[in-house]
Amino acid sequence: MIKDTRERVIKAAEALFQKKSYQDVGVREIARAAGCSHTAIYQYFKTKDSILYAVAEEPLERLYVTCLAVCEKQISKKEKLLQLCQVYIDFGFRERNFYDLLILYHGQRVDQATSEQPIHQLRMKSFYLLQESVSDLLPEDMNVEEKLNISRAVFIFLHGLVTIYSSDYQECPEWVRQMLLDYLHYTILRKKI
Repeated sequence: MIKDTRERVIKAAEALFQKKSYQDVGVREIARAAGCSHTAIYQYFKTKDSILYAVAEEPLERLYVTCLAVCEKQISKKEKLLQLCQVYIDFGFRERNFYDLLILYHGQRVDQATSEQPIHQLRMKSFYLLQESVSDLLPEDMNVEEKLNISRAVFIFLHGLVTIYSSDYQECPEWVRQMLLDYLHYTILRKKI
């Protein structure tokens, strides 16, 4: 019964977060949708943010595991970066209904040493894999800050593709994939930085 109520709360919150902004969804509304009292929710979750973490944990962990599997493949560094970027874009299109919430809410800069937000820590696991893959393709004499800035730029480009185009498509269209390839080939894979 305990696990059932907790799962109902997570599923209800996920459905509500996909329809409305996080700020517009209250704990009482989640409770109604889950078929329990709002006080029952607090037996499982201390705050609404902890409900968000429970909703975001599975998709963000799946993103990380998929990225990690790409990183462990015996493929070229270029192919690794291309596949990582495609994994991220596919994730964004698949999770388009609450992508902004998964990726942006309680976000912080990547150069901050620690984060107190568990959702941000989950996001960063995937970003660090992307950052490492980008850095592997950059000249060794580049400093750490320059490499971080280029990794951020790649992430921002990916984020932009998802944000701009995912609302109109169920899956990533081929022309968006081509835009990604063109961008990476011009900025990192061919060009000497």
